Amino acid sequence: MLLNLQDYVDLENTLFSGQCFRWQKDGSWYLGVLKDNVIKVRLRGTSLEYFSYPDSESDLELVINNYFRLSDDIEKIKKTIINIDQRFLKIIEKTNGLRILEQEAWECLISFICSSASNIPRIAKMINDMCELFGEKIKIMKRDFYAFPSPEILSSVTEQDLKSFGSGYRAKFLLTAAKKIAKNDINLSWVKSLNYNKAVDTLVLSLPGVGYKIADCVLLFSLNKMEAFPVDRWVQRAINDLYFTSDQVSVKAARKFGQSKFGKYAGYAQQYLFDYWRVKNRRR
Repeated sequence: MLLNLQDYVDLENTLFSGQCFRWQKDGSWYLGVLKDNVIKVRLRGTSLEYFSYPDSESDLELVINNYFRLSDDIEKIKKTIINIDQRFLKIIEKTNGLRILEQEAWECLISFICSSASNIPRIAKMINDMCELFGEKIKIMKRDFYAFPSPEILSSVTEQDLKSFGSGYRAKFLLTAAKKIAKNDINLSWVKSLNYNKAVDTLVLSLPGVGYKIADCVLLFSLNKMEAFPVDRWVQRAINDLYFTSDQVSVKAARKFGQSKFGKYAGYAQQYLFDYWRVKNRRR
């Protein structure tokens, strides 16, 4: 199936930019699991070509639209950010086609709890190993894929079980989150309905192991809070290099500065900075 694009989408940059961790590349195709289906996507000219296996997702076009946030007015977003800071003209040129994703909130939460004090390859391995251990197998094209395990499944295992895929000290946080979500002590759909400040405080105060960086990632990449501004070492370095060259800015100060400066599109500005500074420093 083909979906005409209003704006260019760089699948490589978007799917491997630290927002999500379970996509694989196979030639020109990208394969992932969404809503318990294996999805294949690739660019074909100015269209996005996609398939679902098994072909049981009647609203697949809507799923793809929502996941890649294809209704976002990217030109308006870029223009707004560049008007705030002209240096983003170069940054955005280098990250052209990068999109913010809107993932399933439960998977996003668990993924970013796993991400604490780690790097993208290790996070991806940890999450894929977890899915192989606890997720339902989906056998497609002579290959095995795995659905993301539900809160009920993860809440029924032990902390030691969760350590078996390398989660280490994070295991207790994963188990607590699974139990709270399974019992509906915290409802992520309800969190999405809150304003940003209430939403971030709810996640941080309700879930041990979830600080402001993880909460901001969950809010930005799954709960439609575009004003979230997650700060990792790359974003902290970018903010310091661009705006605080005479002093080392703290994570807290960088987050507050980014949200204040870029407002309702702070999340996009953050992702542009993250991708640009990470690639720039890798090339040195």
